[in-house]
Amino acid sequence: TVKEFFSLVKQNKFDKARGLMSKALSESVSNDALKGFFEKYEYVLDTEVADEWILATKEGEGEYFTFVLRHGLIEDISN
Repeated sequence: TVKEFFSLVKQNKFDKARGLMSKALSESVSNDALKGFFEKYEYVLDTEVADEWILATKEGEGEYFTFVLRHGLIEDISN
């Protein structure tokens, strides 16, 4: 779900990306905010920790993020 969501946002397919978000999260963020939040990242990598992912730039720099999923939908994103 997280990799698919990231890919959809990067392709500016916000309607489909919002389909992977909880209603509350989807209503709380604009398309511009989604695009801006993920803009510098090129890759998403999973980790061995539940709900934890690495968003990485093309230069290979990465940041850890937590994607909280409930009932198969992304409910929260934080780092």
